[in-house]
Amino acid sequence: MSLLLLQTRRRVPEPEPAPLTPKPKPREEGSTPEWRGSPNFTIGRSGRHALAIVLHTAVGSLDGMTAWFQRTDAQVSAHYGVGLDGRIHQYVLLTDTAWHAGRLETGNRWSGPSGVNPNAVTVGIETEDLGRPETEPVTNAQYDAVLECCWIALRTYPDMDWLVAHRAISPASRSCPAGRWINTGRIQQLSRDLGLTLVL
Repeated sequence: MSLLLLQTRRRVPEPEPAPLTPKPKPREEGSTPEWRGSPNFTIGRSGRHALAIVLHTAVGSLDGMTAWFQRTDAQVSAHYGVGLDGRIHQYVLLTDTAWHAGRLETGNRWSGPSGVNPNAVTVGIETEDLGRPETEPVTNAQYDAVLECCWIALRTYPDMDWLVAHRAISPASRSCPAGRWINTGRIQQLSRDLGLTLVL
């Protein structure tokens, strides 16, 4: 037997190279949106599509906001509500108009189409803060769930350009999403993760 043939038979297969990117982390339990429909919405978007995501803080609990959004006399809603533990409630379909940011106030920094209610061209995400909008930390579970909601919205409306703080639309009456998102850099990180222009 030739030495060359012996070497060929004894050759051990080389191990496969390690992947260049890590495997995605499995979704945390509870991160799938749970439908909790609100009666407070407008069917469709008046022939338009969403241009921005508007971030809110609820000044309350997830269960509290859900109960409020389900009351017809509240006349308010959002597309999603996100708990500190990462739970997601969905109240309005992304293809419909939630009532969450419709009041354009003096000094606003809204860059959407003139004469169009911002609700018609935005996706609204409320976040639980247990009544402490300035100081309740945005948990990693909440951040990741908000990010997931944003990605769902971006898959539906890939041409969205902006991540907007509610206070940019209603600066006279709102500080939302308040210090817990703005002063901590969490909303800034969210805009970078999503590749959206931040409007504060």
